Amino acid sequence: ALVGMAVGIIPAAGSAVALVDGPELLSFQANAGFARRLSPQLTVGAGILRSEYLESSSRAAAAHYTEIYAGLATRHFASRIYFSPDYFQSGMETLYGEVEGTTELGRDWRLTGHLGALAYLGSAPARPNTQFDWSIAVSRAFGTLDMHGILSGRGPGRDYYYEPSRRTAFVVGASYAF
Repeated sequence: ALVGMAVGIIPAAGSAVALVDGPELLSFQANAGFARRLSPQLTVGAGILRSEYLESSSRAAAAHYTEIYAGLATRHFASRIYFSPDYFQSGMETLYGEVEGTTELGRDWRLTGHLGALAYLGSAPARPNTQFDWSIAVSRAFGTLDMHGILSGRGPGRDYYYEPSRRTAFVVGASYAF
C-alpha cells in the first residue's frame, strides 16, 4: 500500500565565494519535485532541477543546464538518474546516474559516500563519452549548521571547460538549514 506523499519546491540554493572585495554569488539552483513513500523503508521521488552558473571574476562565462530526475531512497541509501537535454550547451544530451550511502558515526557525525557516472548521449567533443565521479564526506551537525570535509574525484578526460584540471580535491564547507 502507498503510504503518504510529499511535494516540495526549493525556490533557490546558491553558492558564493569570499573574495578580497567581498562575497560573490557563483551559482544557484531551483528544484521542484515530489516524493512518495512506498513503504516505511522505501521512498520514490522525481522532479526537475535548473542550475545556473553566473559570469564572475572566477568564471569566464555564464553557463546553465536543466535536469529531469527520478530516484529511490531508503534510510541509508539513495539512487537517482538524471536526463539533461542541454548540459552546458544547447542540444548536449546527457544521462547521469548516482548512488549514495550514509551512515552515522556517532551522535551528530555522518559518513557519506557517492559514486556517479555521466554519459553523453551524442558526441562529446574532446571528452570521453562517459565520465565518473566519487566522493567521501565526513559531516558534523551543530543544530541547523552542518560542517563537512569532502574528498572527491573525477575522470577520465577534460572538464566542461575542455581543460585538464585536478581530478582529486579536498573541500571544507558548511551548510545552514532554515
